[in-house]
Amino acid sequence: AGYARFRSSSGVVPAASAVAAPRPSATAITALPAPEGTKPEAAAAFHAGLQGLRDAAFESARLAFVRAEELDPALAPAPLRLAVMNARIANQQMDARRDCALPPAHRPVDPMQARIANKRRDARRAFRTAQSQRARLTEHDQVLLDALVPFFQADPPDLKLCEQRLAHAAERFPEDAEIHYYLAFMRF
Repeated sequence: AGYARFRSSSGVVPAASAVAAPRPSATAITALPAPEGTKPEAAAAFHAGLQGLRDAAFESARLAFVRAEELDPALAPAPLRLAVMNARIANQQMDARRDCALPPAHRPVDPMQARIANKRRDARRAFRTAQSQRARLTEHDQVLLDALVPFFQADPPDLKLCEQRLAHAAERFPEDAEIHYYLAFMRF
């Protein structure tokens, strides 16, 4: 009876294997596990960072990932997310600076420029740490790491190539909110 709506014109109900497989369920960023063997305090800080990312509290997320990395330097997903948070914050600061009411030639010397450069440097350093710990990353995080290489290793970042790689990652993990978030970030 459960397959009655799938009856063919001959009235034969197809085998269960002939019915399309269910779609994978959505993966919320807060559902990502910390790797096995992670120190409990580091796992808690890592999950606080994921929650901050979900809540768009980027500085809070950044600080939580810093804390997670300090508590457990072997927690490979922490520097990967830390790199993204530092890059995201640097971009927000650049946007704020660009939106300043004064034309660039009339702006006073701005210490924000140094903060932006520091965040970019911190982002690249964290990304190199994540790359050095690649073997400890899940398949999902390895795909994410590979997709973000053009953003962190090119100067200036290769946004188009990064977008293409994230689009492929989204095809591989179609219900993953984190990958789709980064893809949207690259597109807009």
